[in-house]
Amino acid sequence: MRPATKRRFLSLCMVFVITLALTLATSLLWPYMSTQASYSGLSQVSSKPGRDWDSLEQQNSDIAAWLTVSGTSIDYPVVAQRDSDADGFYLHHDFWRNPSPLGCPYVARGMRADDRALMVYGHHIGYTDYVFSALADAYQQERFDKLKSALLETREGMASFYPVMAMRVDMYYEPVQTLRAEPTLQPVLNALKKDADALAPHADDLINRAERILILVTCSNIRAGMSDRTLIVFVSGLHMES
Repeated sequence: MRPATKRRFLSLCMVFVITLALTLATSLLWPYMSTQASYSGLSQVSSKPGRDWDSLEQQNSDIAAWLTVSGTSIDYPVVAQRDSDADGFYLHHDFWRNPSPLGCPYVARGMRADDRALMVYGHHIGYTDYVFSALADAYQQERFDKLKSALLETREGMASFYPVMAMRVDMYYEPVQTLRAEPTLQPVLNALKKDADALAPHADDLINRAERILILVTCSNIRAGMSDRTLIVFVSGLHMES
């Protein structure tokens, strides 16, 4: 084979390999990309003008709230699992209850969006910013410091929450297992503070004035199946600012 012919052959092979790689990558990412596009469209349609709760409930009666976190791409519906759903159902199903690797943020079983203490779970999807991926490393102080307020919208109204602390813990971390049973919030927050890896500079003031707690939970590790979790603790209270 002459040198010129060989170069053309190698070039064609390289083009073929690159095209094949891109095709495979697109096919693997498509389920994530298509669901994310659906969520983006849902956010735009349902928020003009104001959140269209009737439309959201028609699409899925499990709708509990809408969550946005300033400074991140988090802008998602939040659902409540049905009694008949397997635990973690929405880790593997989207807002429309279709199988999806992206899932949909959901409230902890037995909790309601208007509870004084609320936990919401969401996926960490690799190196993307999908679902709660932007929060996965927020237990690091420099990442935590970049977080801004979270807005939780329900049919009854909306509430702003401010980041007070973050931590990396085991999935069975005890202090949050009894969150529903605690009559007052301050002992819970002070117990969490002892294990915090990152704190707001005015954490004590936020804790003392807290009237509601919102904890966002996602996997810390990029590898699936690991037991470590990132917890971002937000609080809400009268005349509270971050």
